[in-house]
Amino acid sequence: MKRFALVLLAGFAGYLGYTRMSSARYGISEDAPLGTFEKLDAHLTELGLVKADFRGVPDRNVPASQLMYRYTNRENEYEYVTLLLDRDETLQGTLATYWLGDFGSRSPVMLFGQAHWRQLGGERDPEFEEIDRTRNTTTTEATLPPEGAQGWWRVWADEGQREVRIYVHR
Repeated sequence: MKRFALVLLAGFAGYLGYTRMSSARYGISEDAPLGTFEKLDAHLTELGLVKADFRGVPDRNVPASQLMYRYTNRENEYEYVTLLLDRDETLQGTLATYWLGDFGSRSPVMLFGQAHWRQLGGERDPEFEEIDRTRNTTTTEATLPPEGAQGWWRVWADEGQREVRIYVHR
């Protein structure tokens, strides 16, 4: 019984350590509920994503911010993370956009978007609700819990291809 309790305690301690390390990787704190630009910039660059200034509208459902950077996957120019910042470079939101084919994906954009989602209280495998359906496309969405950061995870499914966008904001 003691051995089981020690194993359980060690597992719990490991989980807490991992959670804190992941939060630290993004700079998540009470003052920076989404993380800090400095930490995310360094992390996304370490993932091999190419950073560039971005102007325009990040998504039809995501308003532009005063300062934006886009980090593009070297292997697939259609996969990217957009950081939305105010003039003081305080993180206001992130948008991860990637594609899933029939065989899935392990792109750095997907890994970041899903990990950031989980760090902000989202479930690993959220329950998606259908929000729109056209002849060939079905759109489903999951949302973050109401406390803390806000956001959505949308999937547009069209004949074996799925475009995924994960947006979190203050």
